[in-house]
Amino acid sequence: MNIAIIGGGAAGLMAAARIAELFHGHEIFLIERNKNLGKKIVISGGGRCNLTSGLTDLKEILSKYPRGSRFLSTAMYAFPPSAMREWIENHGVALKTESDMRVFPKSDNGMHVVRVFEKILEKSGAEVLFGTSLKNIKKDGDKFVLSLEGRDELKVDKVILCTGGKAYGHTGSTGDGYDFAKSLGHQITKLAPSLSALLLSEKWTRAIAGLSFKNANLSFRGKEKYSFCGAFMFTHKGVTGPAIFALSAMAAF
Repeated sequence: MNIAIIGGGAAGLMAAARIAELFHGHEIFLIERNKNLGKKIVISGGGRCNLTSGLTDLKEILSKYPRGSRFLSTAMYAFPPSAMREWIENHGVALKTESDMRVFPKSDNGMHVVRVFEKILEKSGAEVLFGTSLKNIKKDGDKFVLSLEGRDELKVDKVILCTGGKAYGHTGSTGDGYDFAKSLGHQITKLAPSLSALLLSEKWTRAIAGLSFKNANLSFRGKEKYSFCGAFMFTHKGVTGPAIFALSAMAAF
């Protein structure tokens, strides 16, 4: 069987790595529009790569997701954060858990995580098509036909869409994955900004930009009132931090 994975970010790399490790003999094509893999992995956590959670109670972990906990639960129970930590460490990356239960490489270098995937792909013989954009996908019988920019068409048995959402466009996530999914008959939910900092109309925050709080109870009143306890920081334009990201997700719709 040959499999095309669209997108060489965290999801695409993990999909390719697990297929390579668990299902030997499959031909893997990883299609990435950038010239390198894992751009969001490298910039996550301020470049340190907060790759998973140090929490062990899955119900507690799922409660951290304002929406989508039901959708995530099957995958979370099949491959929980503890399995992710063990998997990464077995591939030679030592980890540390910080006081807020975020897990980072001890090296504080996200590239060390990316290199794990690169080594697995190289060993498996997977073909990585760098600088290659997918133009469209169509079904031809039991095959998928991929039209690639600047390359011949690729016909495969399976396709895994890992294009990312529409945030951080400079990393290659342009939202085109939604269009590909629609073209194959999938329905797409309404998009909304989420996990983002909040801009404030008040100007006084500029005077205290950089001031942060570790455990603050924050509330946001929109159509409903949302509350979250966590860290946040004032910026010259508003507020940011984990608690703010959570509130933005709660109020996104």
